[in-house]
Amino acid sequence: MAMTMEQPKKKRSIIPYYFVAFFLTVLVANIILVYIALSSWTGLETKNHYVKGLNYNEALQGAAQQEALGWDSQIRLELSDKSNGAVTVKLTEKDSSPLTGANVVLKVIRPTHHGHDQTLNMAEIAPGNYQVKVAFPLEGNWDLKQIVVKGEDAYQSVTRVFIQDGKVMR
Repeated sequence: MAMTMEQPKKKRSIIPYYFVAFFLTVLVANIILVYIALSSWTGLETKNHYVKGLNYNEALQGAAQQEALGWDSQIRLELSDKSNGAVTVKLTEKDSSPLTGANVVLKVIRPTHHGHDQTLNMAEIAPGNYQVKVAFPLEGNWDLKQIVVKGEDAYQSVTRVFIQDGKVMR
């Protein structure tokens, strides 16, 4: 009688499956992160960056001229409800007298999203005081850029405000 020995069945190793599962997990995570990065990009970039770089000295000269004017501005934002309000700018000259008869433009800029920026002309309501009504369609950061022109002289200033729950925070 011949004895036959049965060979034990070879067990397949599970370790290669762990490697495959690990790399599939990394691949799925990368795909999700790339999708989020591309879909949430705000598109913010500097337009005409080369030209702005060439004109940098002119920008410095303009800043020095603005400093020499000695004009000053104080901005006040009052909200009447969650998204609407009025912006008042008080402008003074070098000798602290009211700056009257200027053309004042207020640019309301949403720094993180396109499509919500506004350009508003302000009206002089009292000597040196200019006002305009404004609407903020979104909560969050807003830049209030004042552009003042009187004759050949120009002045600009930017104030960032944060709007949340109908309140203004700086």
